Formats: sequence, C-alpha cells, structure tokens
Amino acid sequence: MTAAKRDTCLWCRSPSTVEAHHLTGKRADHTYPHPDLTVPLCKKHHDLAHADLRAQRIDDPATTPLDTIQAVAHWLARIATFLGRHSRTHTQDWLGRIADALQGMAEALLQACTALTPAV
Repeated sequence: MTAAKRDTCLWCRSPSTVEAHHLTGKRADHTYPHPDLTVPLCKKHHDLAHADLRAQRIDDPATTPLDTIQAVAHWLARIATFLGRHSRTHTQDWLGRIADALQGMAEALLQACTALTPAV
C-alpha cells in the first residue's frame, strides 16, 4: 500500500492522515495495474471501501493471473463498487449512473469471456 500522507478524505473531507485507495486493486503478483489511480480515504472509509469490495467478492487479487478480458471486468467492477458507494453517501445521481453502467460493462465482459472459453 502506498504510504499515508496528510490530505483530506474524499468521502468525509476530514483533514486527517489518509491512505491511498487503489481503485483497480492488485494483480495476482501483488503489483498495482494502475498505481496512480488512487483516491485519498481516511482509515475508517478505506476499511469501508474494502468491506464493499469483499461483499462483492472482488477485494482480494486473483490467485492466478487474469486474462485481459477478466482483468478489465475486474477493474470495472471495483471502480463501479467504489462509485456506487460514493454516489449513495454524497447523493450524486450521475455517479450512480456511471457506477451502474460500469457494473453492466464488467458483467458483459465476463459473459463474453465465458462464451469464448471452450468447454472441457
């Protein structure tokens, strides 16, 4: 995880020490696919963001590398989960619509991936 720094939490605007929340998460090798795609969150809200991801079963990195379609679907689902929470806590309808669209894209990619995978 990126070292914490002084800033304000995106969600509560608390001027406290924040942690960088990586929107697209980690790869199987524990590297960040998009290391600069982060948002500042206080410890409480960083934990909440990860609780949301755990509830969707998309918090932990895959145990094996994902193919490109699976990886993009995973990233979209993580960003959608984050934006969905943000839209609910800040009553920003447009973020909710983006979150829903990204979630739909993630699901469509996973369905396409499943359709392309040969039956064994």
